Amino acid sequence: ALGALVPLVAQREGDGFAVAQMRSVCGPVMRLLTDSVDDEVATAAVVCLRPLAAVDALRATIVESALPRLLSLCLSSAVGGTAGAAAADVLVNLGFEQGPKELEICGNDVTLLEEWFLMERFLRDQREACRATSATLEHYWAEVGLALGLGCGVGLTLGFGLGFEEQRARARRYLRRRAASQ
Repeated sequence: ALGALVPLVAQREGDGFAVAQMRSVCGPVMRLLTDSVDDEVATAAVVCLRPLAAVDALRATIVESALPRLLSLCLSSAVGGTAGAAAADVLVNLGFEQGPKELEICGNDVTLLEEWFLMERFLRDQREACRATSATLEHYWAEVGLALGLGCGVGLTLGFGLGFEEQRARARRYLRRRAASQ
């Protein structure tokens, strides 16, 4: 029954209250998964974790707490297809796009897979920071152009995706040429 309710709550991920509700569900589900020796209970817990793993705010907690058990379910042939397939789906929802294949790439090492997860997360955060910095610099140079009476085009002609030093050098060259022509 809990597995049927989780997707409904997971759809409202942007809501802080919904994330708090999902956190309160996630802890007991992960304890059931990690502590259970009963295959049916483990399968039910994995089915409940499947939609929770798609929620970005819960991924690190799930990787930290339940990844070893999820990997053992993926690798275990004794459990059967249901738990293994559900565990593979949880891996995909956690961001391991190839599921158990990425486990094979890591040589079935849980620590390497955890590090892979953290590196991907740091790279994503770094890309977001670079985009935000680039947008701020473009806005700044557009403001400089407006303040100097050059129009907003100066910020746009500096080019997107350039580093700060390149943008500053282009702006200086542009301003020198403009001053020389007047």
